[in-house]
Amino acid sequence: MTPPRQPRQPGGAVATGRGPGTMGPMQPLVPGQPRPWIIAHRGASADYPENTLAAFAAAAALPVDAMELDVQLSADGVPMVYHDRTLRKLGRPRRRVAGYPLRELKSLDAGRWFAPRFAGEPLATLDAVLERHGGRVPLMIEVKERGGARSAGRHRLLARRVADRVTALGLADDVFILCFGLDLLLDCFTHAPHLRYVWNLDAPPNPTPATVRRIRPLAALCCSIRTLDAAFVAWAHRAGKPVLSYTLNDPGAVDKAMHAGVDGLISDRPAWLAAYLEGGHETGR
Repeated sequence: MTPPRQPRQPGGAVATGRGPGTMGPMQPLVPGQPRPWIIAHRGASADYPENTLAAFAAAAALPVDAMELDVQLSADGVPMVYHDRTLRKLGRPRRRVAGYPLRELKSLDAGRWFAPRFAGEPLATLDAVLERHGGRVPLMIEVKERGGARSAGRHRLLARRVADRVTALGLADDVFILCFGLDLLLDCFTHAPHLRYVWNLDAPPNPTPATVRRIRPLAALCCSIRTLDAAFVAWAHRAGKPVLSYTLNDPGAVDKAMHAGVDGLISDRPAWLAAYLEGGHETGR
């Protein structure tokens, strides 16, 4: 049975909850919340081929607060769920998602590279994920931005297509749009200001008043655990922004994030992460 959609909270936050046997009441994503969100990175990608329908179905059955996925644009303009620059994992080492129309991409095997038992797993469209999981668990959709200035128009088209599909399906309250390109996020915000945007970061930005002004339209920031520190999290919280961190697959990374006061933990191992937190490993809170 599909759980009821939770109301949107003040400031654009969305109340959510973990499944049976979880660790507390439903909570919004807000700065300094008492328990961090558990976010399944590319689905349950430690145990299933990443960014596939199988990985998302497995993650959705776990006590997670959100699922993260990556999108790229096919040659005929369809948002496809795939992370890598090339299709090497799928047997096309010199080709990219952008080089094939949907019809050909659907014929590729997205599971065999991971394990024989996943042979035949299809390359998913964004629509397929939205239709299966939209409204059931929050989705964090990362728009892949590669290729520099020559690809800027294509990236802008991808971000706007994602925004339009989310809006058309009535999922504005259930989706975050992520990107490493702040300019792209701000452009998409002008196109769809009712959606929520998250800036992915390799390292904390320069904490100046100008940066605070630029990030004002954003819902959150998301920083690599390698460079994240408590000073950055405190600065973001003062600016009213929750902080997520990626990719947390071991106790050391989780403990570092918890000590820093992070609000969302992105992991390839969401089942392990839930168990780890439930076991009381929540130092720094």
